[in-house]
Amino acid sequence: MGTFAGALAYLRLAAVAGVPSARIHEVLPALKKLDVEKRSDWLAQKAEPSSWEGRLSRALGEAGSAAARIDAISEAVHDADTLFASRSAWSGAALRLQVLGGVLIAAFSMIRLDTPSTVLSLLVTASGGIVIVWLGRRASRIERAQRAAIDTLVALLVPNAHKEPRRREPALRSRAASGGPVRRGRSRLDRPNSPV
Repeated sequence: MGTFAGALAYLRLAAVAGVPSARIHEVLPALKKLDVEKRSDWLAQKAEPSSWEGRLSRALGEAGSAAARIDAISEAVHDADTLFASRSAWSGAALRLQVLGGVLIAAFSMIRLDTPSTVLSLLVTASGGIVIVWLGRRASRIERAQRAAIDTLVALLVPNAHKEPRRREPALRSRAASGGPVRRGRSRLDRPNSPV
C-alpha cells in the first residue's frame, strides 16, 4: 500500500514537471531575443512535437488570424490548467492511502500481539508519509514555476492578447439604463466576518 501511495505522489510530481517540458526554461530567454512574428515558428522548430509547447506551436502555426491564435493559446493553457487541477489532489490521496495502510497493518499486528511488527509498521508509515508530503510540496513548487513559465511563454507569443478591450458586465449596464439601483463596492457576502 505504501509503495502505491508513494508512486501516486511521484506521478503527480512527474506530470506537473512535464507541462511544459523541462526545456522551456532554456527556450524562453532565446524567444525574448526574437521578433514577435518569428517566435512561434522558432518554437515549432526547437520544441519536441509531443511536448505541450510543441503542440502549442503547431496550433499557432495552423491559426489563420489573431483571434485563432488567441483561441489556440487559450485551449493549450486550459489543457495545462486541467492537468494541474486534476493532479493537485493526488498528494493528499497518497498520504491518506499511506496512513490508512500503515494503521491497518499496525492494527492487525496489535491484534496478534506482535509489538515489533506494530512499531515497525508505524515507523514505515511515518517515514513514507514524510516522503509523500515532501513530494507533494515539491510538486506544488514545480507547478507554480511551470505556471509562471506558461504565462511568460504566452506573453512572448501573443504580447498584445491582454490588451484586448474587455466588455463590461451587461447586468450593470442594464440596471443603470433601466434607472434601477446600481450596487457599487463589495456586498455583505464579500466582506469577512459580516452578518448575513
